[in-house]
Parts: sequence; C-alpha cells; structure tokens
Amino acid sequence: MIVRAVIDVGSHSVLLLVAEGPASRPRVLAEDYRITALGSGLGQTGMIEPEAATRTKKVIESHLATCRELGADQVTLVGTSALREAKNQNEITEELSSSPIWILSQQEEAELTRLGALSELGFGPDALVCDLGGRSTEITWPGGKHSLPVGCQRGREEHLASDPPSDEEIARLRAGVQELLPPAPLTDTLVASGGTATTLASMDLELSEYNREAVHGRCVSRDRLVVLIRRLVSVSLAEREKLPGIEPKRAEVLPAGAVILDELCGWCRRDEFLVSARGLTWGVWLAQSQS
Repeated sequence: MIVRAVIDVGSHSVLLLVAEGPASRPRVLAEDYRITALGSGLGQTGMIEPEAATRTKKVIESHLATCRELGADQVTLVGTSALREAKNQNEITEELSSSPIWILSQQEEAELTRLGALSELGFGPDALVCDLGGRSTEITWPGGKHSLPVGCQRGREEHLASDPPSDEEIARLRAGVQELLPPAPLTDTLVASGGTATTLASMDLELSEYNREAVHGRCVSRDRLVVLIRRLVSVSLAEREKLPGIEPKRAEVLPAGAVILDELCGWCRRDEFLVSARGLTWGVWLAQSQS
C-alpha cells in the first residue's frame, strides 16, 4: 500500500498526517500537531521572524523524520496564511525545508479544508464549514466560500492586548469580525475545524489530555460556548494555562478564537456547532489519494 504524508505549515501550528490505504479506508500511522506560532508578529512587520522560523523548522524536521521512519512514499508540505502574506516568503520557505512547500491560495485552502473537515462525519454537502486558523478563517458552504483575514493569533495581536482582555477589547474584536462577514447563507449545520474548535470541545469535556475520538463529532451549544468564553476572559494567561482541556501554548490565543467562533455562530444563526478533528491535512491527503 502507498503511504502518503502531509505536513501543514500553519500560522500557529504545524500538523502531520501519515496514512496508508485507499481514501475510503485509510489507516492512520501517525497524526500530530505542535504549536510554533510561525505568524507571530507578522501583522506588525509583514515579515516572519527568525525565531519563529527556527521553531517551525525544528518541528518540520521532526515530522519529516517520522515520515522517513514510517516509509512514506509521498510527502507533501503545504503552507497557509502566514506564508502567503509574508514579504520574506521565498527566503523563509527555503529556510524551513529543502523540500518544496506548496503555498495554498485562499481558494485551495478553503476547498481542501472542507473536504477534510466533512470526511468521516457523515454529513452531506449542505453544511457550512469554518476552519479557524491563526491568521485567517476559511468559510465554505454549497456554492460559496469566504476567507476572513482574522484568526486566533491575528485577533489577539490586533485587539486583545490586556491580560485578561477587557470588555472593550472584546467588543472591538467582535465588531471587527462582523465587518468582515458577507451575507449569511442558509444552513442547518455549522461544522468547525481547527485548534480553537477542538480545544473548546476539550474544555467542554474537561479532558486532562487531548482525545481525538472524544472531540471529533462533539456538538457544543452556543450557550455552552458563552460560558467557556466567560471563563477564558475572566482569568490571566497564567491561570488560563492551567484550565482543563487547554494546551498551555494555545492559552494565549484561545480567547480570541472563541470570540470569533461565537460571532460565526451568530452570523449563520446557529445555536450549536459540530467539531471536526479533521481539516486541511486530511483534505490534502484525501485529494491526493483520489487523484
């Protein structure tokens, strides 16, 4: 069987998927993600910082080593918003890896993320999918798509300067998201993918360790989301890092991500969202397996 691997070099995290077999029955050999904050500070300078590139390169090298150990026949590296936006894109991509990195367009990222997020959930094509990343949020629905230039990392950097964030800062973030949203499509199901959604599901379940099986397909009500947001913004970063279900490195950006997701629920008039633990890596893997 062909072993395919995908490494997603995201604005906030670097994700790995190694799997073999046909698209209809894949067998996962490895799945991992690590936070490197590649896009940290990009909004101020337009450049990816050397320290962020160094952190990210180490993780990519570790993931590539895993691919070699597992005998991957094909390894695909993809980059998203941070690498799309960076003025020093060419320099950084060469530094990150000797292997080529496919910098996805907004349309490619949205379509591939939708493919991955909806796989294994059993939903048809009518769902609205939002993938909340570090610097952008990709939204797709039947016949439409929209990319918001805001994510958990960018939202924190541009709006939530205080620790914990103030009511005024949160209100500015909400207003900023609302200004970016198009007219809402009609939908019965909102599927949320990305680290913000899976972490909120972990919080909802009060997990001591991340459990993909428990999180994938978890339904979180908007009322419950409001409670989680209140908890996140009422404590300092140091206290937030200790809350059940939160990886410490994600604690800094999670309030912004949760507020953005709440605005998306209001925008499409949904009182709940379904969490998908699959996303871009799975979309790329499935697309290549089906080609």
